[in-house]
Amino acid sequence: MVIIGRPDNKEVNLARGKHATQSSTYFGTGEDQSASRGVDGIMAPGKDPVGMFITNADANPWWQVDLGASHRLTRLRIFNRVGPDVVGRSRTIEALTSADGASWTSVHSHDGTPRETLDIDLSGMTARYVKLQLRERTHFHLFEVEVFGYETSGR
Repeated sequence: MVIIGRPDNKEVNLARGKHATQSSTYFGTGEDQSASRGVDGIMAPGKDPVGMFITNADANPWWQVDLGASHRLTRLRIFNRVGPDVVGRSRTIEALTSADGASWTSVHSHDGTPRETLDIDLSGMTARYVKLQLRERTHFHLFEVEVFGYETSGR
């Protein structure tokens, strides 16, 4: 595999439209809350719960995206659900990466501060899968997850 940069040397969102999965899917809102909502490019904070994925109140709920191939990564950007009663639910978020979807490396463990947007530096990492997981029992919901990096070629 050869890792190549784009002609304009800009990173791209590798996760957009890719296959995503999650620990469970919450059906109580009447909206589609499936894992694919995290990579569909729709962010509608004023129209909560439109455009977000939501799990049931699982123990250590998780969401992950398969980037389709290993890529050189640069950063991860997470768009949290807003609102005073829900923004803190992601306070225990942990970000993990994997080459094979079986063996995981923790790349970020959040400090507990509620944030609407969280940026995580992934410079120098190569991975095919990115997983987000909470370290408690609760609903897990985010508007969007962007994984930036450089495209790869199969050569």
